[in-house]
Amino acid sequence: MQKPESDRIASLDILRAFAIIAVILIHTISGGLYNIAWSSVSFKIYIALDQFSRFSVPLFVFLSGYTLTLRYKDRGIAVSEFIRRRLLRLLPWYFFWSVVVFFYIRFSVYGQNAPYFPLWKILFLGKADYHLYFVPMIFSLYIIFPLLIWLVRKFPKTALAMAFFWQAGFYLVLSKFSLGEIKLPIFLNDQQQYLFFGTWLFYFVLGVYLAVEVKITMLIKKYFLPIFVLAFLGLVWECVNSLDLALTLSNLTVATRSTRFAVLAFATLSILTLMGAVDYFKFIPKRIHDGLVRLGQRSYVVYLAHTLVLRVFSTYIHPISLTSTVMLFVLVLAVSDYLSKLVLSAAALTHSKILYRKTEEI
Repeated sequence: MQKPESDRIASLDILRAFAIIAVILIHTISGGLYNIAWSSVSFKIYIALDQFSRFSVPLFVFLSGYTLTLRYKDRGIAVSEFIRRRLLRLLPWYFFWSVVVFFYIRFSVYGQNAPYFPLWKILFLGKADYHLYFVPMIFSLYIIFPLLIWLVRKFPKTALAMAFFWQAGFYLVLSKFSLGEIKLPIFLNDQQQYLFFGTWLFYFVLGVYLAVEVKITMLIKKYFLPIFVLAFLGLVWECVNSLDLALTLSNLTVATRSTRFAVLAFATLSILTLMGAVDYFKFIPKRIHDGLVRLGQRSYVVYLAHTLVLRVFSTYIHPISLTSTVMLFVLVLAVSDYLSKLVLSAAALTHSKILYRKTEEI
């Protein structure tokens, strides 16, 4: 029997909550990775946590494609109206937090080493802080969404396969570039790679595909256990690959980044595992369930705000041990969520229709 609409939305919000928790975990432990001995057990635990959390942005991108398709798969898309609605969902909070984070960095201790960018790059390429690439990247995918949903409707398996081979091929090029085996005409650092929508295209198309091909979702639920086992094996491969690259290249940025085959495998299998597990969310205790739903609904604003909170608390708590890292992570998650609730409530109280929108639809 078809699940009620409210149940479906709640399960997607819980997935968003998992994604934002993982994003904050990645950014919290990054300081510890660069400040502890690579030969220590703690370093290996940090690597495992970092690599486990790499499903986060792929899951966000997948959910964007999935939810958009659920909304538009049975009706036509007026492109200009669609783009306008997406702009109003994305940009007001993005510009707000870009300004807040930019000025905090400039007038704090972080300003000493912060690079300078022209205003247009700060606003339109996410240069105010390292995580803001997500907004121009996801908007690029929104622009081509009408084409992607048409392709998936007409040629579902072919469109999915083409997206996979494109992304895998791009990761191959980036891997060879990182290893010094090839040269590229431009230098592609982490943010440049993540800013490019082609880096995440497969996850978005996978969302479109599963929303169109409902029977596949049923199969995923049926074969949940073997998919879960494969996801675990993908995580093992991902961790081993990351440690190997760290020792080979002495470069943690390259060793942990998301544009690697191992991450592509693990993130894809993790998404499928989570989609197969949504029916089990009803067994989560009510208080935790409702808290995750609310966190998921605010996840976009939490994402935009969390690096500011992390910078503030990192001044006092250094993630150089597992205890301090856990403490910092919990504080950043709790305060970021509370701050997002505060600003959303303020926007509602001041009747700011531009800011107070359903951010969970992003």
